[in-house]
Amino acid sequence: MFVDRTLESTGFPVVVSNSPANNDTSVNPTFPVKIGFSTRMDTAAVRAAFSITPSMTGSLSWDPNNTVLTFSPVSHLPFLVSFTVKVDTNARSQAGQPLDGTGPGRRGILSCFIFGQS
Repeated sequence: MFVDRTLESTGFPVVVSNSPANNDTSVNPTFPVKIGFSTRMDTAAVRAAFSITPSMTGSLSWDPNNTVLTFSPVSHLPFLVSFTVKVDTNARSQAGQPLDGTGPGRRGILSCFIFGQS
């Protein structure tokens, strides 16, 4: 008998990419915000843990693997405004592991990056 299995990481998830990049000041105001995670995420927990300041109305969506979160604002990002995006420590992987946002191996560290237009 042949069994095809997919291995899932049970380690602490980390943020492996974000767009725009941290401290980017030349952001296209029509581009969405994307956060990539190292493993499949509990989408409800990450949605609850996500924030953008100053607050913007928009929608959150996921790629088919639940590893890339996209925030699409309903309107263009305003110029001359810096934004802070956070995914707090309530974010969890599908395996139930808490976010290790900075990647040093310590659980429960939030992920944060700042961007804007100059």
